[in-house]
Amino acid sequence: MKTGTVYIIDGKYTDHFALGEIDATHVYLKLFTGKKPSEIEIENGHVFHVAQLKGMGDGLYDVVMEWLSGERELENVGFTR
Repeated sequence: MKTGTVYIIDGKYTDHFALGEIDATHVYLKLFTGKKPSEIEIENGHVFHVAQLKGMGDGLYDVVMEWLSGERELENVGFTR
């Protein structure tokens, strides 16, 4: 499974998420603190259709779509809300 990490800054708070690829339009999304979760831990996260990511962070949807299609890597990429 292909995995990646992002963080979203919302005011003074920063949330870190690990993503795992399910298919071309679905990902696992796991909130974490500290080190990146293992693949098994990521699979225990929530399942999202990529369209559900719209509004979570400016540009997040587009970047995840590029990542799922193999156009870019997704390691510690930041977004704002």
